[in-house]
Amino acid sequence: MTVRECPFCGSPRLEVVPALCMDKLVKRIRCMACGAEGPVNFCSETDHKAVQNWNRRSEFRTYMELP
Repeated sequence: MTVRECPFCGSPRLEVVPALCMDKLVKRIRCMACGAEGPVNFCSETDHKAVQNWNRRSEFRTYMELP
């Protein structure tokens, strides 16, 4: 599964990193360019699940595209 680019800086330089979630070691995606991490509301036990949760985010829209 391919990891989508960072929504904040557009960098493709992402990696899976360990994190603590409610005293449990889990996986998250971190942008190596700007340091963004996420998602914070999901606890991913595997690399695959971390990528899946990262890719599930909503697309950003500019303020001109909003209703």
